[in-house]
Amino acid sequence: MTLRRLPGAIVLGLVAALVTHAVLFGGEHAWGGAYHSALLQFTLAAVTGLTAAAGALLWTGAACAADGTVLAARMRSLLPGWFSVAVCGTGWYVLGECLETAHAGVPLLAVLAIVALSAWLVLRFAAIALRALAEIVLLVVRLLDVQRQRRVAFELTRRIAPRYAQDDKAWRRFTRPPPVEFALTRA
Repeated sequence: MTLRRLPGAIVLGLVAALVTHAVLFGGEHAWGGAYHSALLQFTLAAVTGLTAAAGALLWTGAACAADGTVLAARMRSLLPGWFSVAVCGTGWYVLGECLETAHAGVPLLAVLAIVALSAWLVLRFAAIALRALAEIVLLVVRLLDVQRQRRVAFELTRRIAPRYAQDDKAWRRFTRPPPVEFALTRA
């Protein structure tokens, strides 16, 4: 795993650990005990930060991408692998369980299987969310570019129009249809 994929692995592993705990225990008890709300707020902040960073990277690459799928494919290389998310998810799960008071345990094999499945699901969801974010960013960039092009065209017409305003015949040439006798002589 490269260093640039590490933040994604940590954040997605945290989400996988939350999903694992929810699958294994449901609503029996809060994950992390007294630190449950702090862990949830940290998860929300980490996912928001990861999304904002991905959006910023997508924004910088949107100018040279032809399509949102191309942009998402370029960013897909920054998503961590399944094994990295599963290892980080297992670490987060163990940390959350160590913070809780003692309760009935779950077999280790079941925990590992659920963490692995959760890591896979979280990665699939992250890839879908990344593609949707790439489409949104590309749409916004194109809309802003169209607005810029309209503004440039307006500025050009504002600069060119005074030249025609000085020459009355040239200005009228574009504002009215040709005279009837001109049309008859041309036919």
